[in-house]
Amino acid sequence: CTDLNEISTASSNSKTPSLQKSNNNEETTTPSDIEEPKKRAEKKDGCHDVRANLQQDGNYEEAQKSIEKAIRIATATSSCKQTDIELAKMHEFLGDISFKLGQFEKSKSCYKSAGDIFYCNQSGNEKDLARTLLKRGDLEVSMGNPGNANIYYSVSLKTWTKLLNEEQEKSKKEDETGNDEARHCHLLYNTGMLHVKQGNYKEAEELFLEVVSIGEKDTRNEKGLTTLAINANNSMGNIKYKKRRYEDAATYYTTAMELRKAIASKDEDGNVEDPSCREELVGLYTNLGRSFFQMKLLDESMKCFHKANRILMLEPQKCERSIASNWTQMGKVRCKQGQYQDARELYSDALKLEKKAASSSDVDNHTILLLRHNIAMSYCKEGQYMKGLEIMEHLLEREKKANGRSSLYAAKIYLDMCTIHLNLGNKSKMLSLLKTSSHILDERKIPENHPFMRERKSLQMKAEGVKKDMKFVSPLATKSYMRQKKTSLFCGF
Repeated sequence: CTDLNEISTASSNSKTPSLQKSNNNEETTTPSDIEEPKKRAEKKDGCHDVRANLQQDGNYEEAQKSIEKAIRIATATSSCKQTDIELAKMHEFLGDISFKLGQFEKSKSCYKSAGDIFYCNQSGNEKDLARTLLKRGDLEVSMGNPGNANIYYSVSLKTWTKLLNEEQEKSKKEDETGNDEARHCHLLYNTGMLHVKQGNYKEAEELFLEVVSIGEKDTRNEKGLTTLAINANNSMGNIKYKKRRYEDAATYYTTAMELRKAIASKDEDGNVEDPSCREELVGLYTNLGRSFFQMKLLDESMKCFHKANRILMLEPQKCERSIASNWTQMGKVRCKQGQYQDARELYSDALKLEKKAASSSDVDNHTILLLRHNIAMSYCKEGQYMKGLEIMEHLLEREKKANGRSSLYAAKIYLDMCTIHLNLGNKSKMLSLLKTSSHILDERKIPENHPFMRERKSLQMKAEGVKKDMKFVSPLATKSYMRQKKTSLFCGF
């Protein structure tokens, strides 16, 4: 079954950034960051309470309302809004919550407000500005603007690199008295994350491995340092996964998971109490499950997805898209195991949740189309080619209407339809579709190592044999295909 999704960076829904530390960066705002003099106690306590309640119940909608109220109070009482760092951090926190809820325009406005204040007060607040720019870059990615994202990432990376160099120089001078390792690891990790976002994996690995090494040597069991080690191991796993070194990826994910479980507080039933920690575990189980899937350890993969599912279903505020994503992964395992009916049930259930979560104007978003694609491919793998083809043709029309005739996903649909028509014996149609797909891939200048290009190469090799066979084939195969098409029923997807 097709899988166009990338490995999760920390949560089960990679396109919905989370407030947990491992999802975006380690310099997220914490209650201790916003402790101010007594004259700002009302603002401080309001923000502190929002965070505390959010940790307890994971209710982001209520948290959003509360922080908006806190911002209104802070704005009304602030003597100089342009220099109020407390207010800036509130805007940033509201941006995080809005980001989590998928309210990207609102999140963009909040990050801009925070960034403007941090920029006017850079002295002593460079970390705050760099952190906000990094989040703004993540937001632009989610909004489909990678070019804009790179601009924010570049500026943020320059700032983090400057801060890291200053910290390393300071560390040399203070070698005899020791250094704040957690602060140093924060800088290492954030700089590494910026390198990842710009594709500089070698530089990122060096920084992440330094964090891992420091964490391994820590004898004080400092929670902040352990959390950074967890995130660094997870990030190393993501890099190894991207390089297709799945065993190495699984090792890093397992280490991160063991560290996370070791410091997580649990209730009397043994369930993790902190919602952000539970969310992080879902991400780690998902990443580990995907690694096992690529290693063809299907039973182990399914166990990981079941564990993630258990956490997701116990949440008081259930995230439908996270659950749908998990069920999709489980469907892929079942499909690989040849249990096509079970796979379709999982895909269909995930599809219902995605439709429920989607807005009325977003009923044909990419995730929904991919789920339908997976359902179609499960029919084809089962030998029910006409059912699969019906769905695929319907998907193609929707994709062309939404994104034009030359989208990359349209090329993928054409490639899969090539295989279906080849299995149906309709060789002329197969060659025609292969030509169309090749035109799109060449026009978009897709690199040769891309999965779609490898699939095209495989089909091109088969096409050479098809051309030779067509000199001797009778028209019966084509007539048989047309008879099947006339009698087949549309599957309703």
